[in-house]
Formats: sequence, C-alpha cells, structure tokens
Amino acid sequence: MEEITKEALKYLENNHTKVEVKEGFMGNYYSHLIDTIYIAENFEGKNIPKSIKHISPKVAQLITICHECIHSMQNQTLHSMNTIFSNLSIILSILSIAWGVFGERPLWICITAIITTLIAIIMRLVLEVGAINDSTKLAFELVKKGIITDVVEQDVKVGREFIHKHKFMALSQMIIDKIIFLVLILLVK
Repeated sequence: MEEITKEALKYLENNHTKVEVKEGFMGNYYSHLIDTIYIAENFEGKNIPKSIKHISPKVAQLITICHECIHSMQNQTLHSMNTIFSNLSIILSILSIAWGVFGERPLWICITAIITTLIAIIMRLVLEVGAINDSTKLAFELVKKGIITDVVEQDVKVGREFIHKHKFMALSQMIIDKIIFLVLILLVK
C-alpha cells in the first residue's frame, strides 16, 4: 500500500507529503500538521471503512489511499481551521452541557457552542466531500493510465458508483459526534 500511496502522490505532483506505514493503526490517516499520510501496517482489506466494504478489497484500498492523498492536496489553512473549530466545538459543547446539568448556564455559552459546532460540521463536510469526490476520480485515473495495474477500470467504476450512492451515509458517520453534541446542548436546560 505504501507504493500505491507514493504513486498517487507522484501523479498529483505532490513531492512534500511523507508516507509512513504504522503498526497498530486501525486505518489510514492524513495528518496536515506534519504533512504525513499514515497507512495501517495490515491494511490488506482488514481496515476498510464500513461505508465501502461492499466494493472489492483492492478497489476499496485504492480509493481509501487516494482519499488520504487528496486530503494532502487540500488547503492546509482549511485543515487547520477544521482542527481548531472541531476541538473548540468539543470543549464548548462539554462545557455547555456540564454547565446546564449542574446549574443555570448563560445563553452565550449555549449559542457559542452551537455556532462553533455548526462551523466545525461545515468545515469537515467541505473537506470530506471534496476528498470523497476526488478520490474516486484519482483512483480511476491511476488505473486508466496504467499506474496501478492490479485493479481493472470496471471495478473502479463500480466502486465510484457505490461510493457516490452511499456518500450521505459515510458523511453522517463522520459528523455524528457533533450532531449528538448539538442535540444534548439543546436538550439540557
């Protein structure tokens, strides 16, 4: 998988992102803070996201790798803002909920937590929708141009159709924690 990742980065003309194979990782991950894609050591079909398990393992691996490569090409300021707002959202949501449980919380903390959480959701969705859409295109291009040879174009087309058909489910899984926080903020008096 490391070689596929390097080939995808090379195709994207990305010569700055590092690739590391990590033991004990459950999946693949791009860290914008150190511009590194981490690949699970035993990625051979075991750690494919649930949302794409119905696709052939080779195609799912390729699309997942391409997804992380696309993240490495996205606006780094947006990645940083996503990290900041996501963490702020968690802190403010917990603060707001705890304040509501243990006493009378000020309205400003509730409103601030809601707005921060909504911004975090929007930022995450922008990053993920872009990566989902572009990763299937990248996978198709890598196969079509013969850079990746152990996958056929038709399988990538099937994978692309499946992912786009089930995109909403995958995205909702990525933001469910934020939605739960919003519900709790609104329910706790």
